[in-house]
Amino acid sequence: MTNESDRAGLDRQGAEYTRALVEGDLEGWLATLTDDCIFFPPGTPAVKGKEAVGRWAKESILDVFNVGFEFGYEDHDITGSSASAWGWYKQELSPKDGGETLHLRGKFIDVFRREESGDWKLHWCCFNTDHE
Repeated sequence: MTNESDRAGLDRQGAEYTRALVEGDLEGWLATLTDDCIFFPPGTPAVKGKEAVGRWAKESILDVFNVGFEFGYEDHDITGSSASAWGWYKQELSPKDGGETLHLRGKFIDVFRREESGDWKLHWCCFNTDHE
């Protein structure tokens, strides 16, 4: 694959990740992750494995909030079947039971792995919010 087609694959992965998150589609969101993924959310221990990440996302985000999310890559590095990217995100979390919407801005660094199918999957995800 070329760098351009790999970058397009990362962009497709990011678009599907975002779509599923915003629509509250847990299974679709989990499909964008490797089975042995690790998330490093702010203020909590690492969450290891797709099943644990799914529980974390369901309990802390998807069951609690309606989600608005957008992101952009600032840079990426693709080497063989691995890629890393860093960038920014904006997130709106509107409590499902009512209340004030949280507006978050932050940055992330992600590590991806290309599966045998050729699809890129998120393997490691580290993110934190900016204080405004």
